[in-house]
Amino acid sequence: SYDSLRKRVRPKALNKKVMAALASAGALDCFGDRGGIVSILDASIASARREQAEIEAGLVDLFDFIEYKTVETVIPAIGLADTKIRDLERVHLGIAITAHPLRGWEHVLESRASAPIAELEEKVVSRICGSISTVTSKRSKRGNLIGLGTMEDLSGSVEFLVFPQVWEKSKVAIDQVVCMTGKLSEGKF
Repeated sequence: SYDSLRKRVRPKALNKKVMAALASAGALDCFGDRGGIVSILDASIASARREQAEIEAGLVDLFDFIEYKTVETVIPAIGLADTKIRDLERVHLGIAITAHPLRGWEHVLESRASAPIAELEEKVVSRICGSISTVTSKRSKRGNLIGLGTMEDLSGSVEFLVFPQVWEKSKVAIDQVVCMTGKLSEGKF
């Protein structure tokens, strides 16, 4: 149970950052909804620290020798939208797993891409298809806008660069499914 985990892990290791990362990445899904677990983290961690401090101070409960039923933490049912789950996973894992935007697109990706991202070869012209996970614009040395970002498919992710002539015509957004043609050079497409 969630309470068992909370009691068995040392309070120093059980900080909010670690628990939030575990909850956000889905490692605590067996205990309840991610949104619910994230919502009770502060109170739960404070309670665990208080209990540990009492143990270290030698405080004992008068009824410790009697077996009685303790009240388990109630994790509220707070479901999160797929986009929120995807964002949490990207922050803590670097890639979306549970609610990947490409689920259901596998047949399209296979038919349009020359290779999955994980199988790209250096300096070989390839066509990749996937979703945009990050995107930004930057000015080149000549002052033109270039596009930079990360594209991911179900096999992995790759950073990309789009030259000014193409970038000016492109309207690319996060989670948009696109295909690109180019070469992999030093790990970038």
